[in-house]
Amino acid sequence: MHCAASADGLAKDAVPDKKTAIEIAIPILKAYFGEPKFKQITEGDEFMAELEDGVWTVYAYPSSPGPAGIQESAEGIPYLNVVTGGGRPAIEISRRDAKVLSISRMK
Repeated sequence: MHCAASADGLAKDAVPDKKTAIEIAIPILKAYFGEPKFKQITEGDEFMAELEDGVWTVYAYPSSPGPAGIQESAEGIPYLNVVTGGGRPAIEISRRDAKVLSISRMK
């Protein structure tokens, strides 16, 4: 396989931005977890992507998690709202070549 080179002699990144990372991640996660399970564990979630050291981490995040910290219920009872991954899927993808490095569920 031959890769095209840019003007500086280096091949372009296969996953240049968040949008591309998410578009690659979702079908892979659906295939990995299976459509019914994927829908169950991501229902109502948004997908986020973060780049660190050349690796995109794409994960499902609750679209309306509410603010973290001490809250008060409708009955006036205080409670602690902790926003976590809650078992949602996450995938690590190489920015350079789009290789899947890991698939997991967030804690």
